[in-house]
Formats: sequence, structure tokens, C-alpha cells
Amino acid sequence: MSLESIQRELSEKDCDLLFGALDLKKAYENEDLLLRQRAYQKLMPHLGEPDVFQQVYAEYKGWTRVHLPRAATEALKDARFVLWFSPRFGFTPALYCPNVRTGIFVRGLLTLSRCPHCGTPFTPIKGNQIHCTESCGHAHRTAKWRFLNQLKPQRRAKKRSKRGAA
Repeated sequence: MSLESIQRELSEKDCDLLFGALDLKKAYENEDLLLRQRAYQKLMPHLGEPDVFQQVYAEYKGWTRVHLPRAATEALKDARFVLWFSPRFGFTPALYCPNVRTGIFVRGLLTLSRCPHCGTPFTPIKGNQIHCTESCGHAHRTAKWRFLNQLKPQRRAKKRSKRGAA
């Protein structure tokens, strides 16, 4: 499933929901603050909460456990668990998707991953594959390192203010 086919079939709002959910899942699994911030930029309109909370949600990893299921469940609400018969495999459990939108969300949330650097959806070859290419992996690690280095002075100031208050 290519980026172009997803964008052709889904509205811009649905693309943001799918890509935000994929990014938030990956950010949680890899403890990636930069990717978590990008994911919340896409997801905030779908969460029904004020944008002022975006930074708070991005900073604390635990909010992902609340927001990802909420966003994904809404997108998957039309999918149904069914039992089909196949001459080759016999009775087989499956997910019935009544429309293309639901099918894309089911496929996306179950098998797709999204490169945290370039945003390309891909199916990982290995279970631990994070980026679509090695060069994207290097570029994302560099961007993440720069991002975290920019935050260091802010975090030091927060620690000092907490120590002073105690």
C-alpha cells in the first residue's frame, strides 16, 4: 500500500488520523519524543481536546496508552470479526471491512509502519525495522539528537526550579 494510494482513497483528515496513530504507536515503542510531538500535531483535532494540551501529551509517554486506543477504535468501529470458509484452509477467522476507508485503517494499524523521517508507509521486513531505508534511519537519528540537544537547557532549568521549590 503506497502513500499515493492511501492519500487517493482517504480524506486529508483521515490521512492525519492514520498517520498520527501509526506515528504515535512507533513513538511509544521506541521512546521517541520528536516523533511523539509530530504525531500529536496530527491527532489533536481527532482527540477533541484543546491544542494547548499538545505539548503536555507529547512530553509524557503515558498519554499514548490513552489516546492511541481512542483514535484507533473510532477508525475501526465498522470492522467486524467474521468466520469465512476457504477450500484451501477451511474455516478461517477474518475481519470484514464494509468500505475502503475501514479496510485501509485495518491494514494500516495491523501491518503497516511509517518511516519517522520521511513519512513513507511501508511493511517492515524485519520485526524491529523502524525506518524505510538505512539513510532515513541515519537522518532521523541525527534530527532526534539535534532536537534533544535543543531541549537540554530547558530541562536543566526545570530541574533547577524544582530543586529550588523543594
